[in-house]
Amino acid sequence: MADPENTIRCPACSQVVGLDEAVAKAGGDEAAPLTCPTCGAGFDRDGTLVHEPAIGP
Repeated sequence: MADPENTIRCPACSQVVGLDEAVAKAGGDEAAPLTCPTCGAGFDRDGTLVHEPAIGP
């Protein structure tokens, strides 16, 4: 499991996501929205949903 200080909860599927993994899914761009590796939702670092998940619940 990722370091709790370096995680965020996906606002779409509620999975705990490591920030490093989410940034990697966003193409490594530190300014880009994060992407959940579980559902594909995009969200800001404050947890605001930017785009809907790629898969449903």
